[in-house]
Amino acid sequence: MKKVFVILTIIFLVFIVGCTKYGYEEWDPYYGTNGLEIEFLENAPPYEMYENQQFPIGITLKNEGAYDITDGILNIAVENDYMVTPSGDDFTFLLSGRSQRNPYGEEETKIFYSQSKPLDVMSRIHSSSILVTACYAYENKLRTNVCIDPDIFNMNSGIKPCRIEDQSFSGQGGPLAVTYVKEALTLDKDREDKVIPVFEITIENLGNGEVIDSYALRDYCSARAVNKDKFNVFYMDVYIGEEKMECSPMEPMRLKADGTSKIVCTLKEGLKSEDTAYTSILSVNLYYGYTTTLSEEVTILGLPE
Repeated sequence: MKKVFVILTIIFLVFIVGCTKYGYEEWDPYYGTNGLEIEFLENAPPYEMYENQQFPIGITLKNEGAYDITDGILNIAVENDYMVTPSGDDFTFLLSGRSQRNPYGEEETKIFYSQSKPLDVMSRIHSSSILVTACYAYENKLRTNVCIDPDIFNMNSGIKPCRIEDQSFSGQGGPLAVTYVKEALTLDKDREDKVIPVFEITIENLGNGEVIDSYALRDYCSARAVNKDKFNVFYMDVYIGEEKMECSPMEPMRLKADGTSKIVCTLKEGLKSEDTAYTSILSVNLYYGYTTTLSEEVTILGLPE
């Protein structure tokens, strides 16, 4: 019995070590630039239909990013002279992001129904578009090691545990991402014995949709008027260790026309110039709304005479 127990213990330890070695326990979902992906079901809507015909609009939604969607909204727009706008109470959605339990993210399919309207007697064929817009609040988290070295003039001749370096990134599990971090030090003009760590953080929209103020999402996806100053808006907080940094410009931040933004964050308390270098964690948290749009062209035919 004792021998069986020993064998089972060894098998269990091998399993645990193997999981750790091959990344099962250390699996990280915070990669890539995908968020919500949407697509039409095949033949829903159909490419062709007759006038006065009911037809389905099938939409697959998949959260391929690393963060949960808790308040997603769908809007379906049609050419009102030729089709009936779908109605109902199924235009909201919740989808979990990637996780160790579900590394592909949660997926859902919704089916709505519309109907083509009668064509004008002079027009026996008409092409029209169905437009689907999905709106959702999302976030982004970057965690990376940085070197904090108060020796601004490199006067310390000893061996240092780290050195200041710029870092580039390709995405953290969502379409709005931190792509570059540049670190510098500056003297505190009011306190001669203090130096101020400064981080220039580059933010980019790496997805195919639009960034929008998360507080304006419901209006945008309900076809209400949204001021243009609500687009390209995001919110952000940054920490060194547990200390919150001050960032400029202040919230809400805004992307430029090219989809990028540079935010400068400083540790106002500063560090004593004689302090030794050390490694800390830079945490960047982004909060934003995002919209993605899908369209399909359909042909409405007149009934045979």
